Amino acid sequence: MPMEPGIDKTQIPPDKRAYLLRLAMSDLTEQRLHEMMESLGAKPNDNPSTLEEKVGAFYRPFMDEARVEQLGTKAIEAELNDLKNAKTRDDFAALMGRATTDFEFSLLNPAIDVDLKDLHKYAFYLTQAGIGLPDRDYYLKPDFAAQRTAYQTMSQQF
Repeated sequence: MPMEPGIDKTQIPPDKRAYLLRLAMSDLTEQRLHEMMESLGAKPNDNPSTLEEKVGAFYRPFMDEARVEQLGTKAIEAELNDLKNAKTRDDFAALMGRATTDFEFSLLNPAIDVDLKDLHKYAFYLTQAGIGLPDRDYYLKPDFAAQRTAYQTMSQQF
């Protein structure tokens, strides 16, 4: 997605609030990765051995929406049951502790990244977990009432 120089020539995509070179490069990288994975996923292989074959073998079932819809929550039923059965703070904390090894959620995200105070070191960061909808406006603005209602309905199923 080539960008012409000059602020007066840059078109902001409808799904973005702004468009910087960094975002343009990210979009181009995502587009290229998507095309690569689609291409690799189109080649069925029951015994992948190369990295490319493994990517294709992983991507193909991941994108099989019909199978996902057919299975519903069966694939994560045990994890959902653990969550439903958590009755105490200790039960809940134990589930959060599995967040880095399982598909459990957590209220906090542990991460190691470059230390903001000393770029030559790494630091441990503990941040608040993200929200489920794309942006806080989805929770607050009337324009997103339909999406918020659908999200709440879907969330109540779990």
